[in-house]
Amino acid sequence: AAEKAVADLLQIAKSTDGWEFATDQKEITITTKVMDAGSGKMVIRGQGNVPGTVTQICDLLWPLENRAQWDTLFSSKYSVQQVDLKTRIVHAFLDFGAVVSDRDFCLLERFDKQKDHTFIISSVSIDHVNAPHKAGVVRAVMKTYGFVIEPSSDYDNTCDVTYIADMDLGGSIPAMAVNAFLQQMPLSIDNLRTIISSKARPAFSEVWSVTEDSVDGIAETMIQDVTMLANEITGWDHVKEDNGVKISQRQIDDCPMLAVRGTAWVSADPKDLFKLLWPIEHVRRWDTLCTFADIVKVFSSKAVLAHFCYEPLEYFTDPRDFTVVRSFSILEDKTVVV
Repeated sequence: AAEKAVADLLQIAKSTDGWEFATDQKEITITTKVMDAGSGKMVIRGQGNVPGTVTQICDLLWPLENRAQWDTLFSSKYSVQQVDLKTRIVHAFLDFGAVVSDRDFCLLERFDKQKDHTFIISSVSIDHVNAPHKAGVVRAVMKTYGFVIEPSSDYDNTCDVTYIADMDLGGSIPAMAVNAFLQQMPLSIDNLRTIISSKARPAFSEVWSVTEDSVDGIAETMIQDVTMLANEITGWDHVKEDNGVKISQRQIDDCPMLAVRGTAWVSADPKDLFKLLWPIEHVRRWDTLCTFADIVKVFSSKAVLAHFCYEPLEYFTDPRDFTVVRSFSILEDKTVVV
């Protein structure tokens, strides 16, 4: 169902027949297409260019906690089930105030990357036991909904974003009112522009405030957290075993992302492993995705500020970099934690 929703969304976004120009607002071209002649209800398509990378845009669109920043129409959206890293089930609400009954949706959502680096975030209605109907709220149906994000060929570091909305709000709302409501939805593309332009990356000195006084506390907390996660028995879900490495994942408190753990038996002297893991000049020998590793500042023999750059990952087209406090500790039982 999730894969079909992606295919349906992409097909509608790329189709050329039957679309009629509706309006042009905030440099977003909005077109409509009658999908059901009997009801007169339309599917809405909005298209606009956003000055930002695919990663910046997807980082706003996909995490549920970022939804309220750009979506002024859905009043709330809750996770019902995380199916896998790029598929989830959510319960979403539309607040219409006192005049019209509120609407809710149970949605299967998918985050997908095409071979041409087009990214798709799709939603389609399903039923789920943990998203029950609520009294006084009309269960609406999302036939096709989502975004298609494509790196632009005409601009540097910008993307062409297409917004699709095909829904049945149910109840007795006139088709004309529904269509007028739907035509406001693609304006969220402009909200993405505003947010991204306001988050221009500050200078390095403004980002990092770690000091000689604070680094010991940061390092100690990291060591404790890593040790706890490595030794936990419950709460981890097995994902797969690959080349003798057992990979599992779990959610950390209310964090929307997943923690990943890999465990394996390595036949080697711990001292030799440490000599490979800790020195910054050796990181690229064992971390195959790392393209750059360097020390920014040395705090002590056991704590440094380091800068890492990584190749593009499966779901993002541009590289990532991290500046982190890196430390190590030898525990009482001789376990070494990096």
